[in-house]
Amino acid sequence: MSNKIPAIIFGLSANGLGIVRALGRHNIPIYGIYSSSEEYGRFSKYLKKTLKLKSPLHNEADVLEEIKMFLRDNYLHKPVLFWDSDKFFFLISRNLSFFKKNFLFLFPDKYAFFLRKDLMFNIAQNSGFNLPSWSIFYYNSEVNISFPCVVKPINSLVDVGFKIMKISSLQEYNSFKEKYKHFLANYCCKN
Repeated sequence: MSNKIPAIIFGLSANGLGIVRALGRHNIPIYGIYSSSEEYGRFSKYLKKTLKLKSPLHNEADVLEEIKMFLRDNYLHKPVLFWDSDKFFFLISRNLSFFKKNFLFLFPDKYAFFLRKDLMFNIAQNSGFNLPSWSIFYYNSEVNISFPCVVKPINSLVDVGFKIMKISSLQEYNSFKEKYKHFLANYCCKN
């Protein structure tokens, strides 16, 4: 039996898999929680056990109950918690008392800005990081951009069907705006 404190990784996409591998190479017992069959990190040899949840953005009470049962069934008392995405960050931020009671982790006091990519961009820019030029655009706004450009939703919790999209021409840009007009602002970062 290992005397190392186990870790639970919420999210087993590429970022979560990186966390799993980094900890697994140090023989830390790791458990994984995921919500999509596209999260291929769930197949890692380092995971002792996994749990597939419903989307953490819906049915929070059910999700928290499933997590509680997973902890109980695997005899896990206050494992170290890591998360790989905004959807799990959002779940944790909305249920801090539950997570503080059941897990060990560091969480920023002012966490809301982590979910807003535009605020993160401003913080990075004001800190002197070299960033691509960018603009926020709305459906009816005129934006002076060059092509190709990369579009990324500001709010990563809104499922628009993509995480980033390359747009190569004004015609593609206009088609994009029409298709996604029901979503609010998006970044448009130049290459």
